[in-house]
Amino acid sequence: MAFLARLLSGAPKPPLPCPPHAPTLTAAAAWGMLVAAGATFLALTCAVPPAPYGRHGRADPANAARYGRGLPARLAWFFQEAPALFIPLAMACHAARATGRGLPGLTAALGPQRSALLAAFLAHYAHRALVFPLRIRGGGRTPVGIAGLAFAFCTYNGLMQGASLVWCAQETKSTASPVLFRVGMGAFAVGAALNLAADGALRRLRQSSEREGGEGAYALPAGRLFALVACPNYAGEALEWAGWAAASGFALPAVAFAAYTLANLGPRARAHNAWYRQRFPGRFEGRTGMVPWVY
Repeated sequence: MAFLARLLSGAPKPPLPCPPHAPTLTAAAAWGMLVAAGATFLALTCAVPPAPYGRHGRADPANAARYGRGLPARLAWFFQEAPALFIPLAMACHAARATGRGLPGLTAALGPQRSALLAAFLAHYAHRALVFPLRIRGGGRTPVGIAGLAFAFCTYNGLMQGASLVWCAQETKSTASPVLFRVGMGAFAVGAALNLAADGALRRLRQSSEREGGEGAYALPAGRLFALVACPNYAGEALEWAGWAAASGFALPAVAFAAYTLANLGPRARAHNAWYRQRFPGRFEGRTGMVPWVY
């Protein structure tokens, strides 16, 4: 209780390491991601076919071949998601050591809001890099080019979010109001729960369909989660990062990440919806890709 009182009080905070020009470079990186989000959305909507892994890789093997040899799904997921976990984690560990007080010193320096935002980010990517791959059973191979692009994005985003939350924590004074912070973190939690529940339902459906129809077999998803949209897992992830951005007080790096998530997952959800309608004619009508009745 004494530590919590000190954390929430106005007591002086221990200094955190902040490389020269880090705030300026972090802001520039965020603007770059916003531009990339717009370009990605337009490209995936108007010109570029869906990334050829999973069902879209099997449906278009020629497109998949252009991205190189396939990696086992487990290895690809770990490889591409790991930078977003380990880069900000390394930044946080270095900053904790610099305070001379370890984790208590870091949380005191960051403050309660940024500590919670950092913990939420690391928890998400600990699951994506370490837990999710272990739960994959079978599954297709991911072209090395696709995994490489995801690795590059997670490296970029891990550096940007780590710098924003740790290096620039005491340079950037803006925080969310208590109400906005609670609403945003609530949305993050709801989105994470939806994402996990939908992923679990799809995993069980995939295992059942492959037992009956062999490797690569797909079945039509059904149930409450899939009543309105084809990809509730994508909807959950988009809600996660929109809530996280709100909880940050709409910090530019967090907004950029939320925008890119929506720009990347939205067109893929529409492609999934179109694939289901083609694969199961007349049985998947009335659903949209990711946002009920809208998109």
